[in-house]
Parts: sequence; structure tokens; C-alpha cells
Amino acid sequence: VHNGDVFLFMSIDYPYVSSTLPYTNAIEWIEERLDRYKGARFFIFMHFPPSGYSGLLEGQYYGFSNDSVQDDELITMLNKTKNATVFHGHSHYSFDIEKHADALNIYKFNSSHVNLIHVPSINYVRNENSESNWDVAQGFLVDVYDKGFVVTGVDLLAGTEMKEHEYIITIDNNPDPISN
Repeated sequence: VHNGDVFLFMSIDYPYVSSTLPYTNAIEWIEERLDRYKGARFFIFMHFPPSGYSGLLEGQYYGFSNDSVQDDELITMLNKTKNATVFHGHSHYSFDIEKHADALNIYKFNSSHVNLIHVPSINYVRNENSESNWDVAQGFLVDVYDKGFVVTGVDLLAGTEMKEHEYIITIDNNPDPISN
């Protein structure tokens, strides 16, 4: 907990047995913390993207398998939470793939205050054909404010911001998260 915000880091079970149940120990742990700190703003970090949301191409299951129930359990828990943002990776897809796949980088649930944010990779970044580019590393710079936050894409090798991949995330449908 830092300044009233709760930061949760999910680890894949070890030994990793199956993409059907990769977070057996973490799901119950996350649920307990969501309940314990009810009303707080949550920043959750996990490896696999929940199936059907940000970080994936349409119809793609990557990390969780198509018969996994854990990603559904996680989404159900998050939808009961007022302000939660999940940062995840795994697919290594470049920021630019959003041109071909809506909401690849940022997915905001309409029915709740939940945001899923896909972080490409610091290792290698892939294009829409899954071809890897070892000379690219992308991530986000996150500026947090009382009423929301701004995530700005960063070329990690060049050390430059990628303003074309800047997203304003609001809390409680506030139109301007930066002003207090």
C-alpha cells in the first residue's frame, strides 16, 4: 500500500503446470486483498492477459487456455471492484498493432471502473505476424493523479516517449484526471 493505493503483483504458480490454472495460489490471494482494501485504487501486475481483452488479437488465447476458468474468475472479481487497473504482458505485441486490433493496448470495461493495460516487452517486441524484433523494447511511463492517470508509451532503448501511444485513464468517469 502506498499513498492509499494498493499494488498487487501476481506470480504464476511454480512449478507451472497448465495454462488452464496458471494462478491457482494467486486468485484466492488477490480476492482477499480486493476485499480487505475495498474502496482503494488497485494497480495489479500479472503476466498473462485475460482471454478476450487487451494484449490479444481477436479470438486468441495466449497464456490462459481457451478452457481456463481463472481468467473469468479474475474478471468477475475485478468487475466488483470500483477502481482497478491491471498491467499485463506475455504476447510481446508492439504498440502499433492497435492499428489492426481495437483496444489491444488499453481495454476499459464499460460496466465497471476496470482497465486492462497491455505492456509490450522489454525483451523483444512482436508484430501482428508474430515476427520478433530484438532491437525494440517498449513499456509505459505512468503518471498517477488523484482522479486518474496517464500512461505514455516509451521506447526503452532510445529512452524516448512515444506520445502517439499516450492514454488518459480516468476514475469515476472524471473528464480530466490531471486537474485536482
